[in-house]
Order: sequence, then structure tokens, then C-alpha cells
Amino acid sequence: MQMAEMAQMREYGGKEESPQIVMNDLGKAFGDFVALSKVTLRVNKGQFCCIVGPSGCGKTTLLRIVAGLEHHSSGELKIFHYDRSKPLNRSSRFFRG
Repeated sequence: MQMAEMAQMREYGGKEESPQIVMNDLGKAFGDFVALSKVTLRVNKGQFCCIVGPSGCGKTTLLRIVAGLEHHSSGELKIFHYDRSKPLNRSSRFFRG
């Protein structure tokens, strides 16, 4: 195991599996309307995550960003350790519709 991997394990509580999805201060704005503000979330391999909230709170926007259908305005998004600072191209989206 490399030093960088060991440091990452310590950062995530010493577990052998580092997060598969990492969001740090993720934000999305549509003009003056702020749909997401400072969303921070870590989902480890094998974890089950549920996003709940009232209508209009940003659940769909968040999932569209994770799926690569929308670009986030601020913050950091990593999926499987790859920085998703740009939207995915149409042929490499996780979910197809």
C-alpha cells in the first residue's frame, strides 16, 4: 500500500475502503436562484444512502450532478476517486435515459 493511500485511509476513519462518492461544499446556482449550497457527503463502498427532503429542496439537482447531467457551480465532487469538475460527455454518463 502506498503512503498516499494510507493517508487517505486515516482521513476517512481508518477504514480500508475510502469513499466512492465525495462531495465537499457542493453548490449549484441557476442565475440568482441557489438550488444547492455547501452540500458535503461521503458514501463508502457498500453503503446505502437516501436523499430526502421537501419538494424543491434540490434532491433532483443533486442526483443530476452525480449522474453527470448537470455541472455544479462550486465545490468538489469525486466519484470513484475521479474529479468530476466538468460534466461527463453524453457517452460516458453513469445513467442513461
